[in-house]
This record gives sequence, C-alpha cells and structure tokens, in this order.
Amino acid sequence: MGVDRRRCLQHDSCSDVEASDHIKEPFDIQGPPDLVVEILSPATSRKDRREEKALYERFGVREYLVIDPANETVERVVHVDGRYESPDVFGWDETMTMTLFPELELNLWEIFEKERVEAVNEPRPGYKSR
Repeated sequence: MGVDRRRCLQHDSCSDVEASDHIKEPFDIQGPPDLVVEILSPATSRKDRREEKALYERFGVREYLVIDPANETVERVVHVDGRYESPDVFGWDETMTMTLFPELELNLWEIFEKERVEAVNEPRPGYKSR
C-alpha cells in the first residue's frame, strides 16, 4: 500500500473503483485500493482479522470483505470518518449488496457452492385451503 515501507501485504483480491491518481500502471498501485477481499485459512485467520484489518483501516481501504469458508460467512466492514464501522456478517444463504457497487448483489450460496432452497408455503396436514 505504499506508505508503510516495513510492510507489504499480498491481498487475495483488491480493486480500485475510481480511476485514481495512485494507479500508475496495472501492477503499480501507489496507495490503498478501494476494496480488499481476504479469504481466511486456518494458518492466517488471526493475522487477517487483526493485523491486516488494522492496516487497511489505517490506510483508508474503503471496503474490506473477509470470506470465512470454514464458517460459510462473509464479513463486510466499511471505512467511514477515518475508521471501520462494526462489521456486517452474512451467512451463505443470504444476498449481499456491496457499498462500493450498490447495483451488484452477490448470492453468497453461489460463492460457497451451496444449493439454496426457497421455502414453499405448503398447507399443513389437516389444513384445507379455500
């Protein structure tokens, strides 16, 4: 992220929403990305949730997603007024709208490769509909 020369983080995925001045060439980003996506693994889970999140907050990453395959959840934190708000946590059977891309809805069951079954309102035994 350029500012802290002692640390260089390798994101699982990152994106810049706007054509920013800090993008010099495709692989030369001078500053924080707008979006970072981390996919947790048992070996890096604690580091991703504490150290990297603190750095992303410090440098102003606007939206940070943490995908937890073990618990089948996605945490989203948004940078507002210089700090991250409390995380929103979504389960695998939910749809998540991103703050940076409000027109984009993510069906999390597709990300976690699950089959979502919609509840069907069937009459209970002994109940007759009119």
